[in-house]
Amino acid sequence: MTIESPDKANAIFVAQQNLSLRDDNPDYESLVLGGYMIGGGLMNSRLAKRIREQDGLSYRVGGGINGHPIDESGSFLAFATHAPEDAEALEAAFNEEIQRVLDDGFLPEELEVAKEGYLQPRQLNRAQDPSLVRVLTQGLYFDRDPSWDADFEDRIEAVTVEQVNAAVRRHLDLSKMTIVRAGDFEGAKAKVIP
Repeated sequence: MTIESPDKANAIFVAQQNLSLRDDNPDYESLVLGGYMIGGGLMNSRLAKRIREQDGLSYRVGGGINGHPIDESGSFLAFATHAPEDAEALEAAFNEEIQRVLDDGFLPEELEVAKEGYLQPRQLNRAQDPSLVRVLTQGLYFDRDPSWDADFEDRIEAVTVEQVNAAVRRHLDLSKMTIVRAGDFEGAKAKVIP
């Protein structure tokens, strides 16, 4: 889907695939880490390395996979801001990187970096009162105590690269992703035409 947004300097790219996914699914921890390696972290993700560093198409790019504690209503989500004239190149780079993940998988070294990058902010956040209150409040609502977080983090630590690659291949499908682009694409075309 393309949404014209005249006179807007930046464009935005969003890709989403809805997933029947709760956070108690046996694949959940593997998918969380797979999503983190695809689009999480600051500069270590596949999308950041390709779209930002290699191709120079976006300054802000990211994404991830999430699941819900009660309903099977999870998703894979990726996003990038970019110049309108780079829309096609950015979408092509996104598709190539997702397909590369599905075809070739992740490397063990990537997984070890991802585990540390994913877990460290969670642990730091619990040391801050507002974050701790949020965790405790959500725990009350979902009938969970802090031991749920500790168990979740232990399961994250135990995930293997084989489990991540298998889970990502089972759940992600480029043909099921909805892609939305919004920006001044007509204005970008007009600038190119002499």
